[in-house]
Amino acid sequence: RTMTSVVANSALLLSQTVGSTVALLEDNLLERAFADAGLGWVRPTTILVGLLVTLLLGVVLALRKGRARAGGDLVLLAGCRGAGKTALFCRLRDGRMRETVSSAEENTAAVQYEKRVAPTVDFPGHEQVRRQLVLKLVRAACVVFLIDAASFGKATRGGVASFLYTLFTSKDMQDREVPVLIACNKADLATARPIAEIRDELEQELNVLKNTRVAAPGEEGVEDDDVEEVSLGYDGEAFSFSQLPFDVSFVSFSVKKSILPVTDFINDVL
Repeated sequence: RTMTSVVANSALLLSQTVGSTVALLEDNLLERAFADAGLGWVRPTTILVGLLVTLLLGVVLALRKGRARAGGDLVLLAGCRGAGKTALFCRLRDGRMRETVSSAEENTAAVQYEKRVAPTVDFPGHEQVRRQLVLKLVRAACVVFLIDAASFGKATRGGVASFLYTLFTSKDMQDREVPVLIACNKADLATARPIAEIRDELEQELNVLKNTRVAAPGEEGVEDDDVEEVSLGYDGEAFSFSQLPFDVSFVSFSVKKSILPVTDFINDVL
């Protein structure tokens, strides 16, 4: 509401001052040059000022949209089991590592970030509860999706892609343009896969899911009454992350070493 008021007041102020500004700038070298060339009717100063005002308003509105896309207050940590969600949650909450175990229960805490305190949820990676995560997207400011980069491969990428498909086809996710960080954990291990490879293979897996789910919608054993899905990517084209209406970025990190790439993302969103 405050930002909208600022934008409206700025636009009003600009419209009121454009006339006087143009009058002050009319007697200048540019105007004289055009007049000497017989083109005084063009009024180049007026055109330039109008273009500058339009550009400034466009920048202000673009910044407002970028900051207010999701508009939520919740930081969601998601991912398959063993990706390091709870370890990241503990570091965000306590500033240090703790011993963690896989659980079907979510962890919630008010975490102090750079600009403010934000509720942060460590959501379990069990398949049976994934759809409940989608219901939380109505409050989400961002989603941090963790991947175990050290074990990512043929045996695991299908499950990761299936989880992402559930998130990406959520109507709330797409309508509110919730930004996503895919955080590839355990980058300190020798077996960790490069980000570029993980991204390419996820796009391929998501494209397969896109085609198979369109042919046979729904998932066995999943209750969809409270979840509204939309299509993934562009019809008739192979899926790529660039087709999504929200930002998806990738980082490589180690929750045991430094979580700075993750906190930088969260701080930028908040």
